[in-house]
Amino acid sequence: MIWLLAVIGVAWIFILIHNIVFSLRLEWLTESTAQLKSAPSVSIVVPARNEADIIERSLSSLLHLDYPDFEVILVDDQSVDGTAEIAATMAATDSKLSVITGDELPSGWVGKSWALHQGVSRARGEWLLFTDADCIHHPQSLRAAMGFACDRQKDFVSMIPALERVNFAEKLVRPAFITFLGTFFSLARINRHPRRALVAGAFILVKRSVYEAVGGHTSIAASIVDDLSLAHLIKASGASAWTVVTRDLVLTRQYHSLKDVWEGLSKHGFALMKRSVARALVFGLGVLLMVSVPVVGLGVGLFAHHWAVVGLSASSLAVIVLLGIGCAQMLNIRMGWALFLPIGLLLYMLIVIHSMVQALRGKLVWSGRHYGR
Repeated sequence: MIWLLAVIGVAWIFILIHNIVFSLRLEWLTESTAQLKSAPSVSIVVPARNEADIIERSLSSLLHLDYPDFEVILVDDQSVDGTAEIAATMAATDSKLSVITGDELPSGWVGKSWALHQGVSRARGEWLLFTDADCIHHPQSLRAAMGFACDRQKDFVSMIPALERVNFAEKLVRPAFITFLGTFFSLARINRHPRRALVAGAFILVKRSVYEAVGGHTSIAASIVDDLSLAHLIKASGASAWTVVTRDLVLTRQYHSLKDVWEGLSKHGFALMKRSVARALVFGLGVLLMVSVPVVGLGVGLFAHHWAVVGLSASSLAVIVLLGIGCAQMLNIRMGWALFLPIGLLLYMLIVIHSMVQALRGKLVWSGRHYGR
């Protein structure tokens, strides 16, 4: 057991170092970076399905963007909670906003892609901004993103938003998801890679000519991870895509319960394993061993007075807590939540396995819709 604990301890140290490097190499956009040399026209397309509780606040933040030439197109995706009515009332008093009643979802399409496709068909902008209905935008968000795109000569810019409020379930699982990303993905390397991508569908700014050249959402109609699929298409075409992060320009509250977190992360859990059953199973077994062995070792070591086992187990758990502290800082939650990272890691492992099973069965639930093969 000592050798196993030693290997696990070294692995956790490697993961900690990798996550520190990951965080240090993140590229941040802030209000102070909102420098704009040119301002091409932008069409902001917002798909909305049953977002009545936040749609007014979201649209208001978009309509107050500090940008000279933009329009906002809300596509109501068969909402039944009054989302369309709220948006229509706002559109009556602001000409920058238009509301489209989305058509019935056709066979072979995923709801969000279908809504965005309909919105683009009414857009007039040289650039397109796809953003979620639960996002709140700082007045400088579009200016900063467009300034970055023009200055760095990028055709596609995605901005990973900050979380506005983090509920109990997110405090458990989000740190584990961040640890996973920091361990297996280097955003700096992915940005420079000709094919790999890591993006946030909550904010995607893309040059319209590039979007249309790859076939737009028609080319990824059936993809449940539309944001990643679109980024892969654009990179494969030779266009330049880049992802940045922010603490203040875009805020979102995606999930309200453990059920929401489970469904949301299940959406792309298996996709992040490159849809490989072997990868998902190895990941699941690895997490199970690396979390449970130190916990069990600590208990057994204390009971048997085996201090070498206690020391190795405690060392691994201390590194896990350090990882949790870093994640808590990123999420702006109390440091005490770092102690629950082992539980969060096990939960995220189960989410990935669930995502794999659902994908293999051809069944996935997202935004109240059931998708088959």
